[in-house]
Amino acid sequence: MSQREGVTGAMKLGMTMYSFNSYAREGLIDVQGFINFAAEVGLPTVDLVAYYWRDERHEPDEARALLDDLGIELAAYAVGNNFVQTEKSRFREQVDVVRRGIEMAHRLRAPVLRVFGGHNPAIEPEEALKMALDGLEAVVEEAADAGVVLAVENHGGTPAFSEQVAWLMEEMNTPWVRACVDVGNFLTAGEDPREAVSRVVGYAAHVHVKDYRRSEEGVQAQWLPCVPGQGDIDYRSILPAFAAAGYEGALALECEGPEDDLEAARA
Repeated sequence: MSQREGVTGAMKLGMTMYSFNSYAREGLIDVQGFINFAAEVGLPTVDLVAYYWRDERHEPDEARALLDDLGIELAAYAVGNNFVQTEKSRFREQVDVVRRGIEMAHRLRAPVLRVFGGHNPAIEPEEALKMALDGLEAVVEEAADAGVVLAVENHGGTPAFSEQVAWLMEEMNTPWVRACVDVGNFLTAGEDPREAVSRVVGYAAHVHVKDYRRSEEGVQAQWLPCVPGQGDIDYRSILPAFAAAGYEGALALECEGPEDDLEAARA
């Protein structure tokens, strides 16, 4: 998908800085560099990610000022939490991760904070879902006070499937906890992306656009990440569902393939 192809209605195309994960980890790009890249290629929105700060004292304010100067909207801020813990102390640590994320999102004036439920292969899915629910309940009041919507991503752990996302949304039953709909992650979880999106589109506060292609090499077929639009997900048949549901947020491109980060982001 070209960076403007298939965008419909009031939705805006963007990109998450996770698309530059390798570059950021290797020190080849920082947050301001990513924002400048977005301006260079004409993206109206970006997602920033907690993993990539080099100096949390000053850098967030500098990033916010740069976004304002360039006229780029900060669609979401993201943290990497895991509420699915067997020890209460570790659960509390993960609650604190999200609390700090709420504070940073408020500081950055991000309307949405992407969060995870979590993952622990030693815990049964039903129990893991309840732990994710407990974590969300522990932080939702602070999110509401800060004016930040918590967007729970289907991230391959808990929740992974559209029914799990819908269950969490119905249990929370608040406008301050919604879904970060990752279309590609539904595919790798074994769901038909179009059917999965139809179940959760009404809960969407944020959307990740990633893609995979099927590889038949080896003993088992597997899904290999690739540039959005170059894989097996038919976004032309999926994106209209968001517009029809009244979604007016961002469509954040997320490139996770083996290509060079910069080359993939420009594709």
